[in-house]
Amino acid sequence: MKNTPSNNTHGNIPYPNLSSWMHKRIKLPKESRDEKLQRYQRTPIIEQAASSVFSRIFKFTKLHQSNFRWVLFKLCMKSIYGYLRFWNHLEVIGKENIPKKGAIFIINHIAGKDVVFTFLSTFQEPCGVFTDVGRGWISDFLSKFLGFVVRKGTADIMVERMIRTILLKNRHFAMWPEGTLERHGKIMEGFSSIVKVYATINSEKNIIPFVPVYMTETKKREKMVFKYLKPVYIPRDWLKRPEEGGKTPREIIDHVMMILAKIRNQDKLGKNHVLERRRQMKGGEWK
Repeated sequence: MKNTPSNNTHGNIPYPNLSSWMHKRIKLPKESRDEKLQRYQRTPIIEQAASSVFSRIFKFTKLHQSNFRWVLFKLCMKSIYGYLRFWNHLEVIGKENIPKKGAIFIINHIAGKDVVFTFLSTFQEPCGVFTDVGRGWISDFLSKFLGFVVRKGTADIMVERMIRTILLKNRHFAMWPEGTLERHGKIMEGFSSIVKVYATINSEKNIIPFVPVYMTETKKREKMVFKYLKPVYIPRDWLKRPEEGGKTPREIIDHVMMILAKIRNQDKLGKNHVLERRRQMKGGEWK
């Protein structure tokens, strides 16, 4: 990454100079061939069937050996964009607010649309994404070749993967912190893991900002608005430990989510029941 002071790797950890009290940098575990096969076998039958079909298409077209996958990616995104323009009169506002050097997009999770590909169709470029697409071959393909970070492993592993994806693969990264469909038309509390990613990458100086992105709920034939808001750098004092005057990851993500909530004239965030359940899980590291 050009605008960080060092790009050396120490103990298989890239950019070890970037660190934060919120997240301890770690080596990522390597999965053996047998472990991967066992993981595939534990996935639902329908996912195994889909993975089998897509893996054969992948090998036949040799997508991994050329840039054709990016041509196909852009073609698919333009097709989705055209569909949304026709059926929902999609309007995209504020693309001039997207920093060329990178951004972490914080997006509200609307119902009724696939939020990942709806977003990518408006962005029109390769972009890192955090999502849940199962545990099979498809998730591995999206991780390796399209820069997706899938929900697999412990919280610290996923945070480390997001950090590395932004530093090494793509400095534009999208996240839906609510992690579930919005309820009652309200922006809800979000998971705070992305704050740990932000704090680590920006630990030495401001490099990559948050860019809140607001999506409107919509039905067929109703207008859909997609608004990129202005970039947000978190005050550097907030990145310190709370006992040193800083903020917790929870306080920071609430601050960013409230930027989106105010567009809906909310004075507070809605309760996120998925987040509440995760907090109550044994050994849960999600906050």
